[in-house]
Amino acid sequence: MSAAYTVPVVRSILTFLLLAIAVPLRGDLLPNELTLHYKVSLGSAELGSLSTKLRRQGETYEVDSRTRAEGVASILLGGDIRENCTFSVRSERIRTLKYQVTREGRKGFRHDVDFDWEAGTLRFSNGEIRRLPDGYTLDNCSVPFAFMVGTPNTFANGMMNIVGGQRIRQFTNASVTEERLSTPIGVLDSIRIEQRRYDKPERTFTVWVAPSRGNLPVKIVERRPSRVTTMLLTSVSGL
Repeated sequence: MSAAYTVPVVRSILTFLLLAIAVPLRGDLLPNELTLHYKVSLGSAELGSLSTKLRRQGETYEVDSRTRAEGVASILLGGDIRENCTFSVRSERIRTLKYQVTREGRKGFRHDVDFDWEAGTLRFSNGEIRRLPDGYTLDNCSVPFAFMVGTPNTFANGMMNIVGGQRIRQFTNASVTEERLSTPIGVLDSIRIEQRRYDKPERTFTVWVAPSRGNLPVKIVERRPSRVTTMLLTSVSGL
């Protein structure tokens, strides 16, 4: 075997071993009820808070998530944003059934998306029908729970598609590292997963999960050239 061929093979093997032996991200089962509270910041300015509540209903889970803008942010955003979704868990992946996002107050709106897995389509409330994209497709409000039931391989292999009310963000090329992180709930050993936008690689989506805390996403950062949005876990109940 030539040296030129050996180097990439060894690199691939080492990458696989990192993903395989790193502290696993998956939880065998999500709790029947779970509430997460995050502080939301835009750059160095505090934007508000996000509260997301998970509840099991038989074979499916329901999530009610509310982002509350505070201070000047409430004027800029025009009102609180509420997201709801229903999903099941299959083979370490979330399978969304329904997603809804609404904004209250000034310039309010409501968008709904139905996930038809048998037909392989997404049905938006404006009448648009799109094919389910290749890769791992989930909705915006189920993202924290997807990282609780997945493994590093779930996110490092292939495309991750996050469906919002009217658009789909696609991320790929994940890097997986270990990092000690200081958070409001303590200093934690975490696994850091960073992905880049498929069509806009200058934009990244990074999640830090804490295996010692039920694989909770304790920090989520979405970075764009014009701004950085950070969600930092401040409290949790239900574990």
